[in-house]
Amino acid sequence: FLASDHDICFAILLAMKEKSVEDVVEEVDEMYRILKERFAFHDSAVYSLCQVLAVYEGTPAEKCEKVTDIYNELKDAGVKYGKEYELASLGTLIDVNLETKALAAEIEETDQYLKTKKGFGFLDMGKETRYMYSAMLVSDCYAKEGTNNRVAVMEGTVAMVVEEEVALMIMMMSMLTVTTIINN
Repeated sequence: FLASDHDICFAILLAMKEKSVEDVVEEVDEMYRILKERFAFHDSAVYSLCQVLAVYEGTPAEKCEKVTDIYNELKDAGVKYGKEYELASLGTLIDVNLETKALAAEIEETDQYLKTKKGFGFLDMGKETRYMYSAMLVSDCYAKEGTNNRVAVMEGTVAMVVEEEVALMIMMMSMLTVTTIINN
């Protein structure tokens, strides 16, 4: 019930790991058990986050602790990070070469910059989505040496998920508009 079409991209990334399928599934499940308590009522998003985290090195507990610390530091900095499709992008930050406080400050600063650009303003995009883009930009800039390819792949995957969500919303709005026109 937690899996969707979006999980195909994550499955391909996980298949590139040098672990058995059973070990990867076990790791994702262990992280899911840890994180679902921290992000209650967002099971599918938590599962996607766990798939992202599984791409990185470290124990499941370490990765879950790191991503929770980042989320909490963002919250303390006044950045209300989304818990839906945006949550998976937090996983790309666990390999960033910055302390969590500095990381949160960089994301906030990047968000302030993006707000001034066309397409990222209040009327164009929700703040949760803009925070996600800010996090991905910071992740790309500060990723540890040798991880940029993996981060780039993850960013592309998350971006594709976002694009699919936006396309679905546009299609639904179009159908609603057509239905309204036909009924009037």
